[in-house]
Parts: sequence; C-alpha cells; structure tokens
Amino acid sequence: MYYKEKYEKKNIILYAGTLNIRKGYADMIKAFVLVAQTYPAWLIVFAGNGEIEQGRKLSEKLGINKQTEFLGWVNGYEKDKAFKEATIFCLPSYAEGFPMAVLDAWAYGLPVITTPVREILDIAKDGKNLLLFKPGDIKSLADQLEKLISNKLLGEDIAKDSKLLASTTFNLETINNEIAGLYEQLLKK
Repeated sequence: MYYKEKYEKKNIILYAGTLNIRKGYADMIKAFVLVAQTYPAWLIVFAGNGEIEQGRKLSEKLGINKQTEFLGWVNGYEKDKAFKEATIFCLPSYAEGFPMAVLDAWAYGLPVITTPVREILDIAKDGKNLLLFKPGDIKSLADQLEKLISNKLLGEDIAKDSKLLASTTFNLETINNEIAGLYEQLLKK
C-alpha cells in the first residue's frame, strides 16, 4: 500500500526482512564498516524482527552504531516511510526463494544490491536492474554499496529499470494473461 505522504530521500541503505544469519544482515554491517568512514552521512537501517540485539552489539563492536538503526518489524505507514526515505535497498541473503522485499524495493523505485538467488536471475540482469555479489563476500558487498553511494546516476538508472521491470512483469494484467494462457494450453490437451 502506498500512502500519499511525500518523504525526502535520505542517505539510507535499507534492509527489510527477518534479521538472521541466513539473511546476511551481519555481512551488511561488516561491509558497511568498509565504507562508513568515507561516507559519514550515510546510515544503514534494518526493518525487521529477529536478531536485533545481536545486530546492535555487532554494529557497536565495529564502531558504526551511530550510523546504524534498527526499526524492528514495520508494516503499513512505517514500512512505506522506510522504503520512501531509503536511497538504496540491500538484501545480502545466503538463500532465498523469490525475495518479496526485492519486489517491494523495485516497486518503490530503489536500486537493489543482492545475491544471485535463482528466481532473481530468471528475471533481472546484474548492472541493469540490480547489482549482485556473492553471498558472504564482504568486500564485494562493500564495493557494490560504494558504487551506488558514489554514483547517483547509476543508482537512478538501475532504479528506473527495476521499477519498469516490476510494473510490467508483476502487474495484475500480466499475471492474469499468463494464467489465461496456461488454462488455454491445458484445455487443448
């Protein structure tokens, strides 16, 4: 659901989802450490439940607690606000089906940094609709973060392409047409 309020984009890298090791939130914290000093105005924001206290402790231990925020579980207005204020979306998962959070980020027009999970690779292209890195590769994740932080035009281009992908591939009319096509094929058999 999109609310009508306008939010000013902030220097925020957003993570939305459950905070657990499999989702790679700790990798995101460790990668951000590598760019945080160069970009002190940037924050990473975690929207989701799970290992919040462990995340806080890790960000404090690594010295970026002032550039890290944990919102807890968000939905409705708070989710809308988090996505609209963010400039970059990051989901560093080790394994996923099709990550709905990435679809949300595309719908909000955010450039996405994620890992090459199967279903993502079926529809999106690295460097065009998103930026990819190998799960667990902290340096590569940091490089992708820096790439989008330092190159606003690249982020805008990726966001534009990904929003178009989301609106054409995942709209109701397209889905209904695909279902109708499947029924037609089944009826012919």
